[in-house]
Amino acid sequence: MFFSKLIQEIQNDVPVILSNITDDREVKDVSLLEPGQTRFQTGVLYYGYEEQWLKSPRPEMIVSAGEDQHQGPCAAVCHARIRREDLFCAFNASRRILQEESRESLYEDMRRMYENGRSIQAVMDAAARRLGNALVLVDRDYRVLAYSPSTPMPDEKWRKNIKQGFCSYDFVLAVRDQGIHLREEDAFGVLDATSSESRYRKYCFPIYVRNAYVGFLLMVTGETADSGRSSLTQTQFYQLGEAGRAMAYIISNAEPQLLQNQSAYQTLLRDMLIGATSSELYSRIQTLQFPPVMVTLCVEPRQYLSQGYPKTKYARQLKELLPGSHVTYHESRIALLCPEEVFADRRERLEGFCAAEDTRMGVSNSFTDVALFSARYAQAYNALQIGSRLDSGRFVFEYQKYQIYDLLKHCGDSQELRFFCHDALERLRRYDLENDAALYRTLRVYLDCGKSIKLAAERMFIHRNSMVYRLEKIARIGKIDLDDPETCLLLQISFRIDDI
Repeated sequence: MFFSKLIQEIQNDVPVILSNITDDREVKDVSLLEPGQTRFQTGVLYYGYEEQWLKSPRPEMIVSAGEDQHQGPCAAVCHARIRREDLFCAFNASRRILQEESRESLYEDMRRMYENGRSIQAVMDAAARRLGNALVLVDRDYRVLAYSPSTPMPDEKWRKNIKQGFCSYDFVLAVRDQGIHLREEDAFGVLDATSSESRYRKYCFPIYVRNAYVGFLLMVTGETADSGRSSLTQTQFYQLGEAGRAMAYIISNAEPQLLQNQSAYQTLLRDMLIGATSSELYSRIQTLQFPPVMVTLCVEPRQYLSQGYPKTKYARQLKELLPGSHVTYHESRIALLCPEEVFADRRERLEGFCAAEDTRMGVSNSFTDVALFSARYAQAYNALQIGSRLDSGRFVFEYQKYQIYDLLKHCGDSQELRFFCHDALERLRRYDLENDAALYRTLRVYLDCGKSIKLAAERMFIHRNSMVYRLEKIARIGKIDLDDPETCLLLQISFRIDDI
């Protein structure tokens, strides 16, 4: 609310004389002047007695109380005068007016934006601009649901959490150890979440939906923890509470899966994915039962992010398709722990499911110790990423097929890897280009077929004798011995480097 409008509203309670407005400023909050105060916040209207502001520096917006309401204007940008006995009445009236406006505008605006089709991220961004600080929406499992991208996040740790989409297990333990959930709330339901782990002040609003805790709305200010008193004004506390209540309403409509209780299996798998060690989870692992041989699946539904397709539906369908599986969510993907024999039996049906749902799936190597779940999820994820690039027409990618590519990825820059390629490939490529031949592909098919002349000829659609002729030509032009196992191994690796 602008200064001139607020003064007009206050006049319904006490007589006010507008003394000066050189630039009508927006009033975000009100505060009483303190003795000797020399620092003032932008957007705050200060109330005080005449003798308190006669000395500089002065705030930009002042309502002064004195014996004479008709003195000339002061140096403040916005200035009004009231009677001395009306100071606290005018202050309380202005605070009530601002709170009523913020109640009507922030909560209703956030709901209206969401109901008009705006994303949670867009709603969060608008609220952060109003509050003047960065906001992060975190669920009860410490996953980042949304944040305010247009408002800079000063805290490096939370920038990392936002980037990866979840809080690491060490971070979660540190937050739990601080006992933030046990701290006393202020009148607006806001908690002071400032800790020794970060130099920035933080405040959070715990979110409950139908009496169930579903997460919290966190606000990170640019003020340091050692800056003294709270960096928030009373109106900002109120507005953060209103923003939290608006998010509770939105979550109950946009993220209904947050209201569902997670199973012990789901919680265990998720904690593994965010960095918990097997020693920390040993007692929980002992109480649960797992298949003797397992695989991990990393599932990426393409419709989920772009069209809001509910990932819970995917998870339910996958559990029906793969009985005995356990599911959790990580980043924007679904992670499954599946009995190896069930996966092998349903492999073709999984291809059909993924094709119908426009979904890609990576599959790890098998394992027997559930403590390896996180490492095997990394295999499944890498298979998904590599397979999607190399075999774009497929939907299910098993790590065993792409393991050599994963190994090569860890060997250094792809340009440096070219130095390890057998020079025969370059000779064959050059010959093919100059003579419109296909020796490079012929050699690859021959090696991929286990050096079977019959199978390679069938795959190349040529006669067996033609394959023999080509192989002799390849050996001569490439200057290689195809009977040497070491040479053939290096050629196989060289083809994979070329793929990368």
